[in-house]
Amino acid sequence: MQNRPRRSFPWDRDWLVVVLLAYRGVNRSYALREELVAANSSSACAMLSSVGIWQTRRVASWLLIGATATLLELALLRLLYEIVNLPLPVATAVAAEVLIVIKFVVADRWVFGHPWPAVDRLARYHGASAGAFIVYWLIVNGLGVLLGLPYVAAFLIGTAAAFTWSLMSNFLWVWAS
Repeated sequence: MQNRPRRSFPWDRDWLVVVLLAYRGVNRSYALREELVAANSSSACAMLSSVGIWQTRRVASWLLIGATATLLELALLRLLYEIVNLPLPVATAVAAEVLIVIKFVVADRWVFGHPWPAVDRLARYHGASAGAFIVYWLIVNGLGVLLGLPYVAAFLIGTAAAFTWSLMSNFLWVWAS
């Protein structure tokens, strides 16, 4: 097997590979692993192995919740920042916390099948979300307030950066089986 040179992307390619392959289904796990090895993507192989080729439905559901929550959070941020006139640091914190709680309730029931939310899972979810929130908040406010980037663009960049933390911490810690 020849080594292929790694291509350079502005985002971590391994995360993109893992997310895209999660949609292909569990039945092709051996072929997927071979594709990753051929692509010289060892960290993606390790990520897939560590969660047993990821329960495809759970990952897809989690991604759908995340995408929907991102749109709702942007709408709430716009309301708080442009209409209510809260300072951007306060508006981002309030919008993020509201959506953290909503995402937990929906994911706990729909993605992970728990009949009722539990305080211990909510506490772990908040712990996992804290890391993602710190990344998100610093990027949005650093780019928006300090560098003058429009807050919507800063929001999208901050959300993309926080995604990596959330995906791993949710599946490997909060709802680890």
